[in-house]
Amino acid sequence: MKRRSWTEPRKNSPTKKMTLNPDDYQALKALYTSTSGRRWKNKTGWDFTSETPPDANVVSRWHGVTVVGDRVTKIQLSQNDLSGTLPSELGDLGNLQVLDLSSNNSLSGTLPSALGNLGNLRELQLYWTDLWGTLPSAFGSLGNLRVFQLSWTDLSGTLPPELGDLSNLQELRLPNNDLSGTLPSSLGDLSNLQVLRLQSNDLSGSLPSSLGKLGNLRQLFLDNNSLSGTIPSSYGKLSNLHALDLRFNSLSGTVPSELGELGDLTIAYENNPLLDANDYAALKAFYSSTSGDNWSNQTGWNFSSEIPPSANVASGWHGVVRFVPA
Repeated sequence: MKRRSWTEPRKNSPTKKMTLNPDDYQALKALYTSTSGRRWKNKTGWDFTSETPPDANVVSRWHGVTVVGDRVTKIQLSQNDLSGTLPSELGDLGNLQVLDLSSNNSLSGTLPSALGNLGNLRELQLYWTDLWGTLPSAFGSLGNLRVFQLSWTDLSGTLPPELGDLSNLQELRLPNNDLSGTLPSSLGDLSNLQVLRLQSNDLSGSLPSSLGKLGNLRQLFLDNNSLSGTIPSSYGKLSNLHALDLRFNSLSGTVPSELGELGDLTIAYENNPLLDANDYAALKAFYSSTSGDNWSNQTGWNFSSEIPPSANVASGWHGVVRFVPA
């Protein structure tokens, strides 16, 4: 009989300490310094007395910081009384996936172009801050970005066409800013986009027909701008669209009949309100029963859409007067 060999059980080796990545340490230090870290509401753990990076496990216990391995993956400091500006060193956080500095009303200054280096970033939440300036075109390099929210800030300038390169983007929320210029046609390349909210800016020009390619879009809010022209019929291809708000622009014409075929869609189109549905049906019946096609003057009378036109449009039909309450 063969003797069984006996091996001494291996003792558990102590967990090897891992020092935080030096670039990440310097980026955290820059953020703390430039946003008045000493006055934060919660600064538990944040300590830069050492010139060299501490153990990564130590930093993972800092308020609002998540660390995986030796790299920072999340910074979540919403409603934490940050004041000051965003440092460019944030762009060195190569593994960062979430940056949420929202609801810090004293956070000001411009958006560093260096944030465009964050190739692993999935969420960028900077809403309810006092940030100003333009959107850097470098943000078009954030190829893994899913959520982009900078509402209720002081952003100005135009929307960079490079935003159309954000192929994984699901939510683009930039309402209540001072954005101007036209809507880039490249937004139609955001094939995964589900929410597009750009209301309450100063956007002008026409509605890009390319937005009709956004097959996953569920919400399209463009109200309270200065958009003009008509609603493209291509929007009837937005089969997943549930809410379309185009109120308070300078749009004209009727709502395309193709949109009327989207059964779950709620449309708000009060450039001036849509004509009352009963009035529209009555005018249509009157036109049909009196051989409207043979009238000597039938200017404007058009019933090609199942959806009533705007009241302003109908008031331009020959012989029709819109009642405006005092």
